[in-house]
Amino acid sequence: MLRKILNYIKDNILLSPRRHTFKIGFLSILVAMLAIALMLTRPISSDKVEIISIKEGEAIGIVSQELKERNIVRSSKIFKALMKYGHQEKMVAGDYLIEEPENVLEIARRLKEGDFRLDLVDVTIPEGSTNSQIADTFAKKLPKFNSKQFLEISSSSTGYLFPDTYKFSPLATQNEVYSKLLSTFDEKTRDLKKEAHTRTWEDIVIMASILEKEASDEKTRKKIADVLWRRLDGGMRLQVDAPFLVMYGKESSEVTQEDLFDNSPYNTYRNDGLPPGPITNPGLESIRDAMYPTKNDYVYYLADSEGKTYFSVTFEEHKEKKLKYLN
Repeated sequence: MLRKILNYIKDNILLSPRRHTFKIGFLSILVAMLAIALMLTRPISSDKVEIISIKEGEAIGIVSQELKERNIVRSSKIFKALMKYGHQEKMVAGDYLIEEPENVLEIARRLKEGDFRLDLVDVTIPEGSTNSQIADTFAKKLPKFNSKQFLEISSSSTGYLFPDTYKFSPLATQNEVYSKLLSTFDEKTRDLKKEAHTRTWEDIVIMASILEKEASDEKTRKKIADVLWRRLDGGMRLQVDAPFLVMYGKESSEVTQEDLFDNSPYNTYRNDGLPPGPITNPGLESIRDAMYPTKNDYVYYLADSEGKTYFSVTFEEHKEKKLKYLN
């Protein structure tokens, strides 16, 4: 486009015998077109491979300035104007590979659409994963991921890191992963959160995190949810083994009598009410199960070595099933 404009000016204006008769306005239009063309094209010297890293919620002004300083676009103002055109100012966070000359129109389009052009890495986080398990999974997939730093920044967000299958840039860091898992939880649970009326949202997430470890199927989780809510409402202690997985890394069958007397605030055998926070990161199904339990008359339950759950109304019945199915 730039070459055509220059040739037109040379052939029709500079070399024309009628050059003294052309209108000033027409020349002004051509000059403006030339200026726009220059600003839209990528700088000639910027032909090396570049990686643009966009953070979640990063301001357009900061990104446009970086692009200009790194000689990826000629004009930061043109870039900002294109990003704001149509009121679509949000950029998709991530790492963008630029390995050939691209004009500012293409750069703006790619940042709006999340066109990374990197071979993305699939990472699956199962429902009920702990923060440590999430860190281990990402550390195996992403070379720049720092598990220790991830655990530090996510320590207060247990329960709110959404388990799902994600696509990440191979260059993604622990901060990008943390931000994505956190924002995905907010996005996926937005409608459910509006339905939370009888319980606080925080209590629902804590209960859902327990249910993830107490049962693997929806029908059983819904029954257990009703049992546990009624225990709380009746002033009983929860007395569930799931928190020991977080405290000691122990499954129910490995919990000892000594463990039951641990002073941890997560020990539901010694402390009233729910644990102080979620113990795992629950999925949508467990959150729904916590919100909409199946009403029943059971007070006790236990699971055998194969994961099958047995419910009881009385403590005597519970003891009989304990002898029958756990020994």
